[in-house]
Amino acid sequence: MGAAIEEIDLLDLKTRITQTDKADIKQVYDNLMRGSRNHLRSFVAQLESQTGQVYKPQHLTQTEYDAIINSSIESGGYGGVAQTNGRRGGWR
Repeated sequence: MGAAIEEIDLLDLKTRITQTDKADIKQVYDNLMRGSRNHLRSFVAQLESQTGQVYKPQHLTQTEYDAIINSSIESGGYGGVAQTNGRRGGWR
C-alpha cells in the first residue's frame, strides 16, 4: 500500500510542478519527489525482503518505475544536511 501511495504522490507532484513558474515552489516539489522516490525504493525493498514478493507498479509506467528502482537513494539538496530557517542542522 505504501508503494502505491508513493506512486500516486509522484504523479501528483509531476503535474503540480508544471503548473508553477515559481522557483521556490518547484524546489519544494523537487524535494518532495526525491523523498517519494526514496520511500518507494524502501517500501519495495522491504516487501521483497520480508515476503519475497516482487512489487509491480500500479500507477507509474514500468519504465518510470524501473528508472526509480534501479537508481541510488537520493540525498537532500544540501548534501544530505537538512536546512531549515536558513541554517544548517535545524531550527534555532
